[in-house]
Amino acid sequence: MEILILYDNQAKKGFQSGWGFSCLVDGRILFDTGESWEALQANMRRFGIGPETIESVVISHNHWDHTGGLWGLLEVRRNLPVCVCSGFGTDFFEKTESLSGRIVEAESFNTMYQNVKVTGQVDGFYRNAPMPEQALLVCTPDGLHLIAGCSHPGILRMAEKARPIDPERPLVSVWGGFHMKEMDERSIRATIFGLKVSGIRRVGPTHCTGETAKKIFRKIFGPDFVRLAAGTRIEL
Repeated sequence: MEILILYDNQAKKGFQSGWGFSCLVDGRILFDTGESWEALQANMRRFGIGPETIESVVISHNHWDHTGGLWGLLEVRRNLPVCVCSGFGTDFFEKTESLSGRIVEAESFNTMYQNVKVTGQVDGFYRNAPMPEQALLVCTPDGLHLIAGCSHPGILRMAEKARPIDPERPLVSVWGGFHMKEMDERSIRATIFGLKVSGIRRVGPTHCTGETAKKIFRKIFGPDFVRLAAGTRIEL
């Protein structure tokens, strides 16, 4: 299954960068939308992707750098299902519906397509305020692959949430934002070792992970560390 990185604070030549994250899963599921519809749309065009190919959107959490591109998308792609956590809040729901988006709440795990699921809401906090979040789970013959937006509840907690969804397959990779940029180095190392010993084989950290954490990921995971940027293709 192919994953296209559409939005990140780093970008390959010919792609635009910006704060936030977005990726396209299996050519039809948009996970998060970055901060800007203009940059997201430009990167979609660079990949040859039109809004009409998107069948559904999954939003990890209600932060501007993950929802900003959604509003422009909904203006050109009407009646899209938008999968969210119930804790996102009234303002998000009302704005989505005013643009003809169809809210799909996922309090617990939910199957989007046969091999793509969402974890359901994981409670977290950001700057002492509640920040509920969900992640996407891709199921392949070799195992489960978790895609996170920012991991405010902690990437280890989100990984534990994902494992029981398909207990016959191991969780083998994690991708996306792990929000380690504000953590001290000791905590970063403990988290990364926790992923390694839990059986994670491949990692691809993005925007909010932080450069210090990315260097430690590279050191611990070696060739199984994947440097991501807008414009990257991943085959799971």
